[in-house]
Amino acid sequence: MFDSIDGEMTRQAMRCLQEFGALVNVGIHGGDAFALDLKDLMRNSKRIVGWQFIDVLKHQPDMIYAALQQITDYLEMGKIRPHLSHIFPLEQAAEAQRFLIEERRFGKVVLSM
Repeated sequence: MFDSIDGEMTRQAMRCLQEFGALVNVGIHGGDAFALDLKDLMRNSKRIVGWQFIDVLKHQPDMIYAALQQITDYLEMGKIRPHLSHIFPLEQAAEAQRFLIEERRFGKVVLSM
């Protein structure tokens, strides 16, 4: 399971993990700190792995470049299709920003040029 939010989302993700499951925390983009039940972690052989993109880029750039190339290939082959919530013309950038702040969106918000 991948998590980049932290706080309540991480708590929920930990509850969803099955025995021998792993939570991969990719940066911390929000949320609050919380207490972790180490007994549950140990009793159910769960794992937590965390890393920051910038640290991997700094210390293992080839790994990032290879992953980005793989993602690009998958996009070109149609194996990955990001969900676009809304597309705004560049002239409506302020409206797009308001939408990001005020709406509960699912998917990416894109500015077109």
